Amino acid sequence: PSPGDLNPNVATAPPNGYYQGDNGIAQAPIDNNVTMSYGVTAANPAFEQFIRVLNFLATSPPFDQSNPTDIANVNQATQMLNQTVQQLQTLQGTVSLQQGQLSSTLTTHQNALTLAKSSVANIEQVDPASAITQLNTLQTQLQASYQTMSMLQQLSLVNYLK
Repeated sequence: PSPGDLNPNVATAPPNGYYQGDNGIAQAPIDNNVTMSYGVTAANPAFEQFIRVLNFLATSPPFDQSNPTDIANVNQATQMLNQTVQQLQTLQGTVSLQQGQLSSTLTTHQNALTLAKSSVANIEQVDPASAITQLNTLQTQLQASYQTMSMLQQLSLVNYLK
């Protein structure tokens, strides 16, 4: 088999047979009006470059330390692997940020669910007799407030002077 090419030019096509995936990044709704894109595709240049270097190293004949071409190829492969590591670290950071956003949203949803369950439990545990008594008391106080307000509106300097 041919050892392939270490050409780092990104504009060149990947080796024949290399699965490039598609550009379809998965998306999921994580909250009201919030959709998160997540994942990584095989079309990412870091993966192609990594596979290209591995293919080159796996299919090359043994390297001769005194051959300038072999030394140059090993140096170029090392440089490409270092670039790939940096690109993969960037991808890892992106996925970590997505995971953080998802964890934050999950915590928010869990807190809202706990609050809703607590509210339902409080409503279910209400004593109907005391609730009706408290409602009647509040209704009486509200009516007294309205009546007082109505009487205060009737007051004026003209009525006072009569």
